[in-house]
Amino acid sequence: MGRRVISAAVDVRSREDVDRVINSAYAALGRLDVLVNNAGISLAKTPFQKQVSVGWDQILGVNLDLYDRTNYIAQRWLRDVVRRKHLI
Repeated sequence: MGRRVISAAVDVRSREDVDRVINSAYAALGRLDVLVNNAGISLAKTPFQKQVSVGWDQILGVNLDLYDRTNYIAQRWLRDVVRRKHLI
């Protein structure tokens, strides 16, 4: 199909890392057509009582804050998709 894709390992809890990756993808491709928020963690093997003290901030940082963080950073590039009427 001749499509180019950018993939990268990134700590999604870091605004700087997310900003770097999204801006690098835009710089390499010239536009951003889609943003896939596909990260999540759980402490399934840890009893709930211990999850609250050990990893709750980590779980929320990845599973909840990620979406706000990536969408906020990518919105400046995704506006072009809306203008072209190709938003899914």
